[in-house]
Amino acid sequence: SGTNLFAGTTEGVFLSENNGTNWTILNSGWPEHAWAGCLAASGPDLYALTGSDVWRLQLSDIVLKNK
Repeated sequence: SGTNLFAGTTEGVFLSENNGTNWTILNSGWPEHAWAGCLAASGPDLYALTGSDVWRLQLSDIVLKNK
């Protein structure tokens, strides 16, 4: 989404703001023992398929600001 990279793993969803050099985990509200099978950024939201549910975060809540 823009200049931000998102990755779904067995640990949850991660964000990189520097082309994958560093990653920040974004698992606030992430279901325990879930995996991110598919990610989609749409409008103001990021969606992740967690196996049996869809997890949603607002991009404005998770995108870190470069200092």
